Amino acid sequence: MNKLQRYYFGQLVPVFLLIMVGLTLIALLTQSLSQLDLLFERGQSAATFLGISLLATPQIMAIVMPVGLFAAVSWTYGRLHQDNEIIVAYGAGWTLWRVAEPAFRLAAMGAVAALAVNLFVQPLALREMRERLFEIRADFASSMVREGEFRSTVDGLMVFARRIDRDGTLNGLIISDTKSASNPVVYVAQRGTIAKLETGPVIVLQEGSVQRKIENGEIDLI
Repeated sequence: MNKLQRYYFGQLVPVFLLIMVGLTLIALLTQSLSQLDLLFERGQSAATFLGISLLATPQIMAIVMPVGLFAAVSWTYGRLHQDNEIIVAYGAGWTLWRVAEPAFRLAAMGAVAALAVNLFVQPLALREMRERLFEIRADFASSMVREGEFRSTVDGLMVFARRIDRDGTLNGLIISDTKSASNPVVYVAQRGTIAKLETGPVIVLQEGSVQRKIENGEIDLI
């Protein structure tokens, strides 16, 4: 490219990048809204939400890249035409191809980048996103327990935790098990932790009591 073509190319690139950033952010916002219930209802942090959203970025960029390229070329060449900067090139004997060459170069670079994203980056990002979403869906603690709320995600089982520490310790636990209507049980504990065994997750309670209704109607306290 000669000096004037490099000037055209230099005008195209910032506009293209700005449009790409704007379109990607809009698409990310739309994509993130579908994950709000999954993440916040299961007590996930903002960092987890942001990480899931960023993993969807390669796929979004590959989709919006052609749109961004078209918009950047249209806007930039339209502005150059209004400022008579393209007319000068025609007056110097340039052909249409020489004027459009910077746009074609940018399009070729965008095609290579989109190909690399689709072949390498996007599959890795999607695989990681699916694994994280699976972990969130399978996270017993985040689905069963939420700080300061009575939650009943399983019929006949109500769980309340007054506070959840950063290390996952559950404080002020109340668990009501009414799956057996004739023998309801209430567990009260100062604290508890989630343990994952081969048979599945369990809650280990410490410094608490078990209140069970016995046959004569009295409460058996252990």
